Amino acid sequence: MNTSVLQSILGSGCGTVLAGRAVDLSPTSVQLDDGSTLKAHVVVDARGTGDSPDLAQQTAYGVVVDPDTAAHALAGEAAVFMDWRRDNGTSPSDAPSFLYGVPLAQDRFLLEETCLVGRPPLPISELATRLHDRLRQRGITVPSHSDVERVRFAVEPPPEAGRAHSSDQVRFGARAGLMHPGTGYSVAASLLCADVLARDLRDGSNARLWPWKARTVASLRSVGLRVLLNLDSEHVPEFFEHFFDLPPQLQAAYLSERSNPRGTLSAMGRMFRASSGDIRSVILRSTLRREVR
Repeated sequence: MNTSVLQSILGSGCGTVLAGRAVDLSPTSVQLDDGSTLKAHVVVDARGTGDSPDLAQQTAYGVVVDPDTAAHALAGEAAVFMDWRRDNGTSPSDAPSFLYGVPLAQDRFLLEETCLVGRPPLPISELATRLHDRLRQRGITVPSHSDVERVRFAVEPPPEAGRAHSSDQVRFGARAGLMHPGTGYSVAASLLCADVLARDLRDGSNARLWPWKARTVASLRSVGLRVLLNLDSEHVPEFFEHFFDLPPQLQAAYLSERSNPRGTLSAMGRMFRASSGDIRSVILRSTLRREVR
């Protein structure tokens, strides 16, 4: 997704943009860090998932390189989604991270070491060390002037951002649980739900944004997050091998379809049947035990 293009579209004739940092919200007002207060008929809290050590987080460290360097790092592949190989200076018992490589533009390529999810996650400094170790093992030294990307965000909403119909504060996007906890993606789902939210605001409900199917899928995805958090390090690559062996329609159902409990359950069931006994045990424990935090 092209962030600058998206921002230009959303900012063109769509209303007044006020720069500031919100320090306190109510259903009808926003207090900014400069002491001013904005009033509205409805305030929508879309501030993301927040930053709390109690929440599972994704972290990453990346460098932007030229296409020739990227081709060397990725053995000629056009892009790599998850490279779990241990040439990043770690042992099988260390918390795993993977190399992610995608083109950003014709002359720019992102190589990123990623901790998909952790509570706590791997520190960005550790990921930077791993990335440079990995690239050195492949004969690559990153120029000191290269652009750098640092990523850290929670993949689950704060506890107060529940989906209860009685909540006074309207929340949206990652703040309201629209982020997929297994990927960290939320923008596309939020854009797809924007008109749904508008209709719910008009009618004074959240029945369209959170019908029972969406609530069911959100609960199933929470189980999937617990599985990822509970897997032993050596089982993580195997787990994702099984996932990418799923038929594309089941992958899409689990990753993208927030109102398809049947497809989500089918994907999870296929994963369970394909997994080893150790991974099945983790799936069962994660399903049957509720977290208390």
